Amino acid sequence: FVYADGSLALFNKLVICCAQEGGTLCLPAGTNGNYVAAAKFLKANVVNIPTESSDGFKLTEKTLTKVLESVKKPWVCISGPTVSPTGLVYSNEEMDILLSTCAKFGAKVIIDTSFSGLEYSATSWDLKNALSKMDSSLSVSLLGCLSLNLLSGAIKLGFLVLDQSLIDAFHTLPGLSKPHSTVKYAAKKMLALKEEKASDFLDAVSETIKTLEGRSRRLKEVLQNSGWEVIQPSAGISMVAKPKAYLNKKVKLKAGDGQEIVELTDSNMRDVFLSHTGVCLNSGSWTGIPGYCRFSFALEDSEFDKAIESIAQFKSVLAN
Repeated sequence: FVYADGSLALFNKLVICCAQEGGTLCLPAGTNGNYVAAAKFLKANVVNIPTESSDGFKLTEKTLTKVLESVKKPWVCISGPTVSPTGLVYSNEEMDILLSTCAKFGAKVIIDTSFSGLEYSATSWDLKNALSKMDSSLSVSLLGCLSLNLLSGAIKLGFLVLDQSLIDAFHTLPGLSKPHSTVKYAAKKMLALKEEKASDFLDAVSETIKTLEGRSRRLKEVLQNSGWEVIQPSAGISMVAKPKAYLNKKVKLKAGDGQEIVELTDSNMRDVFLSHTGVCLNSGSWTGIPGYCRFSFALEDSEFDKAIESIAQFKSVLAN
């Protein structure tokens, strides 16, 4: 068990381990943009695993098999049980299939739980049971953080449950930046409250999850009414949507004292949307899902209400 001041620092170490082994890091389309950028910066051999909108951009046995058949020494990163950035959730059966496929090809697995813990419906994701069915030679490491799971705001603490086969290689790498002692103290207190099932703590978490679910429904309605194709999340703080009514359309935008005509594309959608609404979204270049943008709704109530109004008004650009 290793911890640091964030999950990205731990992910970087795993990438270095992969590179030193001469492995291939297999990242599903939609993987956290920070992870993708870090892997490229560290000059890892990265292969993209395609995902499809019809599958909710989840990994499937078919797409995973196709990639693993063509690479050497694969390391597969799976965001689960909540998938980033779509907010969909893998079932036990789906995870069993993915792990079995990885085991078949001798792939090492990194399960990133950093975006999990805020599932809207009760889930019974049982990783322990899934792993018990696998060959003992399957290498699985569990990556995560406390910020999202415990709604801890500024408390940044990443953790890594490391597979036995990687311990020696991992600890030969330069040291990690450890969290401050006050952060560790606060994290322990919050974990204790969760373990003790303290009513005040659990009620607060439950209420926040209900708020996020309500916001996801409200945002989905506004986006669909404005010409966006939405993938409804089942967990988390974000959703992805395709600006179907806007792509390849020419619109007039303010430019200094005059106007300019701009054709909306995946590459400029973020900047045009920001300039028109004041709302920042992540475009396809960040989400890793071409044509789809990511909206985060983990905001203060007043900010969320203001953002919803601005998003609803964006369709007026088509009238220009």
